[in-house]
Amino acid sequence: MWRLVVLGLMTALVLYYSRYFLLIRQEAPTIVQICLLLAAAAIAVIPVRAAWKVTHLQAWIAALVAACLSVAIFVWADRDSNSVSDTLNRAVPAILLAVTVAVRIATWRRPPEGLSAQG
Repeated sequence: MWRLVVLGLMTALVLYYSRYFLLIRQEAPTIVQICLLLAAAAIAVIPVRAAWKVTHLQAWIAALVAACLSVAIFVWADRDSNSVSDTLNRAVPAILLAVTVAVRIATWRRPPEGLSAQG
């Protein structure tokens, strides 16, 4: 259920950026932003089998790296912007991708040993 909610929110963002590209900007960076949003949606929605069990330390490190990267992206986006909307339009897709990767890493779990489905 939560995957459908995430997919719906990311679809809304992709549609927003698509509209923005077609009607206002018509620049290549907007296409990159759309691709970043699509990559984040794919990472969030597509089920992946975990190859390892994530420890609490690894989850905290992933969260810390995502937070630092998000702050750096926001500062970079705000550097040359003229308004809040410019800053958010530049920063949100990349921040969303970084946070999605961190959440995916932090929530990977290996299935318990011996509980395989036989059929």
